[in-house]
Amino acid sequence: MQNVPLNLLATLDHALRPALPWMVESIERQLDSAPEADDTGLARVYAVVKCFNLGALLAAMFGRTDLARRLCETEIGWLERMACAGNNRGVIAYAFQPWVNLARLDRVEGHYDRAVERLDVLRREWQTKSATIGAASLAPGDWDQLLTQVEVLPQFLRYNWTHENLLCALRDGAYDRIDEIASALDGYECELHLRHMLDEAHLIVDRLVGKAGSTVADVYWQHATEPPLAAVRDVRLAELNLARGGAELVDTAILDLTARRLLGSTVRPWELAVLQHIVALMWQLDERLAMHWAASAYDASRIVGDEVFEAWFVAVCAEGSGRLPVWQKRADELARRSWHRAVRLGDHHDHDARCATIDRVSSRLLDIGSHHPAARATRRNSPGNHPGPRPRVGGNDVDPPTMVHGVRTNTGDRRRATATVRFASRRILPLGPVVDEHTPDVVRWRIESFDFADQPTFAAKPYAYAIKSATPVSLYVLARMTSACRQIFGVDFDENQLMVTVRVDEKDRYTQRQGAHIDWCAGTTFNESEWQSPPPHRPDPGSFLWLGGCHSIDCVLGGPPTEFFLDEQDGVVRLQQDSGGDWKIAAIDFLSLGTAQPGMTGQIVYRPPYTVHQFPPVERWRGANRQRLFISFDYRVRASRRD
Repeated sequence: MQNVPLNLLATLDHALRPALPWMVESIERQLDSAPEADDTGLARVYAVVKCFNLGALLAAMFGRTDLARRLCETEIGWLERMACAGNNRGVIAYAFQPWVNLARLDRVEGHYDRAVERLDVLRREWQTKSATIGAASLAPGDWDQLLTQVEVLPQFLRYNWTHENLLCALRDGAYDRIDEIASALDGYECELHLRHMLDEAHLIVDRLVGKAGSTVADVYWQHATEPPLAAVRDVRLAELNLARGGAELVDTAILDLTARRLLGSTVRPWELAVLQHIVALMWQLDERLAMHWAASAYDASRIVGDEVFEAWFVAVCAEGSGRLPVWQKRADELARRSWHRAVRLGDHHDHDARCATIDRVSSRLLDIGSHHPAARATRRNSPGNHPGPRPRVGGNDVDPPTMVHGVRTNTGDRRRATATVRFASRRILPLGPVVDEHTPDVVRWRIESFDFADQPTFAAKPYAYAIKSATPVSLYVLARMTSACRQIFGVDFDENQLMVTVRVDEKDRYTQRQGAHIDWCAGTTFNESEWQSPPPHRPDPGSFLWLGGCHSIDCVLGGPPTEFFLDEQDGVVRLQQDSGGDWKIAAIDFLSLGTAQPGMTGQIVYRPPYTVHQFPPVERWRGANRQRLFISFDYRVRASRRD
């Protein structure tokens, strides 16, 4: 008997996914009808977002999770750039769907802890209105714009957080987490679909652990009266009763009636998924009825055109009593079709037109994702908002720190002092993936194998030194990062002004060398006169405010990503006086860091001046990859005439 996938059937819209033919036909049609590439309007954003999400789903169904991840991450980066170019932070609301899809890919691959970490971003957003979705950052002030774009965003976040967390707990065998999930939803009882999923999860756990008792039907699902939920209730209770006491506790007439109702309505993948469970139950109770409903569901799946379900039901019929030749013939015919072969056997090189669609569509989507739309001329920056893919020359593209309390000397040691500085919120900006369709195969293989051990490590070395010391992988990454610098800094970019840091970490020996910090602060001078408004002169080279022109481009491959603290916050600057009488910074203590927000691996990311960040703690490294490559460019933008 075929295995039935472990899914939650009490979903909000009673639809697991679109049927395959619709997905294949609609993606290219929608791409063809989308507005022009430089259009930053909502019509184009929404059209392209739908195509990205369908393309990632299609790739995942083919087992090509690496391609699905690239599409999701590219979509998030593209949305951040569109938000900056169109001066509309609301479009970032659409980035939560690819973020959920990344968590689903983690779950499918068995990385449950990583999936749960991603999902925590959803809860952080609906609770604190501040989160980082990969390369896209959100501040509390963005919340109203998000709701203007997607009015039901809070319900979307809670629904997907609940659904995916429950599936992770069920598939990981972490059944005690279900009560924790329920506790986190206190106060949202009015959103009944959350209650439905929790009730279904409890029934599944009761069956899996063999929980005794006869009051389950009285405890759960009393509010599940509409036909779709009633069907799920009847199926789950039948599974529980069969596991508890055998066939005599299961009413086959109810299952028979439920199957009739499902096939008598508009059949979608959701109805076919419920029918899988009914056929599996009937197989243990009445094989004749099981064969009848498997054959009927096979016919329905052919009408829908979904060969994934068609393959499952035809396999049941071919396995049934009598092993009729007609069913074996149908199974053989289906096995020769492109979708079935690609999905079931992992054959991704079939040249059938339908199989070629995924490569063609993905290529188009990745091209769109690499496009940098021009910013609107009327755009104005909000506090801490990076102006888009091209920083303005002179370091004026982000809000500089402001003085909260001036220099206060210590009473016990006049050579030591403190000052309090406020840092505005920041946004990191994705500049595109490291690996694309033009990446040489040998480099791609080494990156995907996390093979970085032979790369020397160094800090703050000139660009020429980095090139001379580079292995093939880091040389390729350096070239990609240099190209990104030319895109954002323009014709004035001088690679000889770059200072490069390369770090390779082994998982077994990894330590968090530095907590929350701002690069290059230690040792800079702190001249109180430079904080006047307007300042009397440009910041002196080597001063703390001079760092306002220092920009960073980062890339992380393997291991956990860099973590950012992007909210507005105050920092106590610890000062000490040198022999010449100047105050110099010894350290900065941040008063309220908030929650660390993970960045993204495999992407080139722009980090504005004064961004608070940290190397990830040891406990964050949970994946199977054994090595982590970190490359960072630090670039001082030359002052312009306006300064």
